Amino acid sequence: YNCTSNNQNAFSGNMSYQLTGRAVVLPYKDSEGNLIHTGVWGSGRTLTNTFNSNGTLRNGGWQFASQPDTTVDRTNFVNTGNLTGGIVSKVKNHYSYQYVANNIDMFGSELLGAWGPFHTSNEFMMATVNGKGYTGNNTITGFYSSVGWFITGETRPYDEKKGTWNRVIPKSNFLGNSGGTGAIEVAARYDLIDMNTHNINGGAMDIGTLGINWYLTPRVRIMTDWVHVFSVNQNATAIKNAGTGCKTTSEPATGGNYGSAPVGCFNGVTPNVWETAVRIDF
Repeated sequence: YNCTSNNQNAFSGNMSYQLTGRAVVLPYKDSEGNLIHTGVWGSGRTLTNTFNSNGTLRNGGWQFASQPDTTVDRTNFVNTGNLTGGIVSKVKNHYSYQYVANNIDMFGSELLGAWGPFHTSNEFMMATVNGKGYTGNNTITGFYSSVGWFITGETRPYDEKKGTWNRVIPKSNFLGNSGGTGAIEVAARYDLIDMNTHNINGGAMDIGTLGINWYLTPRVRIMTDWVHVFSVNQNATAIKNAGTGCKTTSEPATGGNYGSAPVGCFNGVTPNVWETAVRIDF
């Protein structure tokens, strides 16, 4: 793993190769739109890392990061930082790295369901990092579970060709000449992501969301959400290695990666976010 071996210090060639697939099964669906959907997906990605002449990472590697379920502030509360880096020695023009991410393998499973005005969506995801310095358990995981209820009586539509939910169509539009109420939905969601593993210290976070969606027409929606972060847990080793806990860095720490800034700054923080938006689909 140096600048003159397979990981070259030139830009030529593809940066990565990826193979992705998804399969879904609809074991039950009736004429009224009640259904059960199951699915799995997976991907394998081979990475190419390029380095500068001084040994620093020029391009490549991989990074996982996540912010709370909000578009108000996109600050990453949990962040692995680049999973390639950490120069540990140099012999002539050959650099040795503590961590080099060569392969990322991802897998997920899905479960959707609708029964009358009620619907649910659930998904589990995992990703495994392989390469130099990544030994043992280096799998990060996450899942979400959401439920919704149309108090105006709609059933959530499903697109069988795409294997996913379709556009919500109100029984009577609020806008236009129909003079209806539109579709009103009450929804809740729980999310969990854990990026603390054997050699990765990206942090863990779990979040709850309550929301109300008002579909004035199939293409116009007003939504308001309350998001609560139950906990943000940074790996203790990561915070120690980061010094103040808010250190800015793009390099892995000794004994394990820690995410880029602001690592540790959100540890134990449980903020609340309220957001309202109008979405128009053209």
